[in-house]
Amino acid sequence: MTIEELKRFESNKSRFEEMYQCDRNDIVPFIGAGVSKGCGFYTWNELIRRVADNYLSEDEFEALSARFDNMELVDELIALVNGNVTAVKKRIADLIINCEFHQTNVVKSLVSGFSKCLITTNYDRVLEEALALQGERAPVILPVMADQTAGALQDKRGCILKVHGTVEELSSMILAREDYVKAYG
Repeated sequence: MTIEELKRFESNKSRFEEMYQCDRNDIVPFIGAGVSKGCGFYTWNELIRRVADNYLSEDEFEALSARFDNMELVDELIALVNGNVTAVKKRIADLIINCEFHQTNVVKSLVSGFSKCLITTNYDRVLEEALALQGERAPVILPVMADQTAGALQDKRGCILKVHGTVEELSSMILAREDYVKAYG
């Protein structure tokens, strides 16, 4: 979806008009999988399917996905590798790192038109690359890693807060139910 399509969607026109009248540096974008999908990455379902290709036939995967939600399905995949969550995280990281992607106008708008602090649930490097194309850099903050968040959020230079981790640090990736419980209670 383009920015123009987004503006026309439902009642967004008035929201955009209001947003453009305020100080956009006070708006912190919260970015999810839809932005990365638009750049060529996998949706969460597609990513789980690609990981499952290593362990299950298509019929086995379809049977499991009919019985389980995504979180339960990830836990089932981890169980298939004898509980080795790192193996599953490594496979996800490999898929994301090796995925060819492109920057979109949506991403460019998000990194240039708002606060220098960006929040994302995505593991990929879309935001880092978009900033680099503008000659900018922001530290990546991983909330699950001790003591990174508070100081970075107060830094006026900005940051990228990756609430579910990054492919560059497997231990930061929140993936399985156990990870969610540990990170969020």
